[in-house]
Amino acid sequence: MGWVRRRVIALLERTFYHALVPESAEKRTAIYARSSTNMRTADTQVETCRQIAPRISLAVVEEFVDHDVSRDGSVRFATSRASVAWGNRGAFDRGGLVYRADRLARSPEDLADIAELFDQRGLELWSVADSSLPMRIVTNDLPAIAAFAESERTALVNRMRSGVIRAAREGKWLGGPVPFGYDLDSRGQLEPSSRIVAGMTEADLARSVFERMAAGSSTVAEARRMTELGVFPGRRYSHAVVKMKRAKWFPSRVNAMIRNEVYMGKHRFESATGAVEREVIALVSSELWHAAQDRLRSNCSRPLGKPNRDYLLRGLVECADCGAKCVGSSHGQSRYYQCMNSSTAMEPDPSKRCRMKHIPSSALEELIVADCLRISGLEVGQDFASRKMLVGAWVTKIVVRTIQHERPKVAHVFVDYVNGEQRTFRFRTRIGVAL
Repeated sequence: MGWVRRRVIALLERTFYHALVPESAEKRTAIYARSSTNMRTADTQVETCRQIAPRISLAVVEEFVDHDVSRDGSVRFATSRASVAWGNRGAFDRGGLVYRADRLARSPEDLADIAELFDQRGLELWSVADSSLPMRIVTNDLPAIAAFAESERTALVNRMRSGVIRAAREGKWLGGPVPFGYDLDSRGQLEPSSRIVAGMTEADLARSVFERMAAGSSTVAEARRMTELGVFPGRRYSHAVVKMKRAKWFPSRVNAMIRNEVYMGKHRFESATGAVEREVIALVSSELWHAAQDRLRSNCSRPLGKPNRDYLLRGLVECADCGAKCVGSSHGQSRYYQCMNSSTAMEPDPSKRCRMKHIPSSALEELIVADCLRISGLEVGQDFASRKMLVGAWVTKIVVRTIQHERPKVAHVFVDYVNGEQRTFRFRTRIGVAL
């Protein structure tokens, strides 16, 4: 048992050695504090350091609070204001005072970098709560402190994960916008909304959307109805309400609403350890929900007897004037990409429709395919599937900005590629010209 006694004595010697108060006049130092989450403050850390400083002959002349939120267990300490101040040896005789070393960093690598910074500049670092007594942190102590901090971080993450899963199983709404037609009760669970909207409760209005869809309506018609009724188009969260730029409902919002299984009483929460399924109060019956899905699929089907034209850049083109997506459209034998907000279905009021110039689809597609072939160095077939795969792999974004709205309209098309290259094409007629 002699080795156990020697280790205990060594531990006591090291603890009391580092806790030894220097026999000198008070030396100037700075307090550094940091909060790990955006829901807490560092007030307790600062106040504790203020009380301890005089006992170890440290005079606090500056306080630094780092408001960075640590998501991966480490802090970019080298960029903090405290690092700059501590690097000025003339400003502080002794160095820094922290509540615990893990306020600086949790990972061994980050702590080692900080210790090296202090050693190079002849500064000391004191901790209030890493031991039973205030102690000076020296390089030899860092591995043990870092190991403890890392294990604490792991335990904290596991506790938080378990808490999230437990809350999900209890039916609490965990993040994301609250579905339209619902509110959160005092327990944080979904309940039908009793908020009065357009002469009825929000829950009844949401139910009417499903009933009308099942009866033959469309997402475009329902979006227009919601807008005409003056229904708030924003999104509500548990702690905030997000307003939209335009007081307008879009078919995509209605589409997502109809597809959401929450409305028939089922919700699936995806966690790090797997999915958690829980029941919520249903606004519609299972039969009504499935009838609305059938109508969605029916509305998406292409009409029989009309030619099928696939657009190579579908989903990639955006309108810079209003921020909406561009869709393929046809006028006789001509094919274009036009802003979805320029159509009668999306905006019945002509004065409010987007005036983006229609871009000839074939001309734009040929220019972009040629760029993709040049950049990639590949040879692909002329079939639609091969060209679609090529464009999808090399194009990141396409934005159309109309620079002249009077006829003849002029537009610039900006194309970003995955290699960082950017190209601009000018369209005044049916032919695009590279700028």
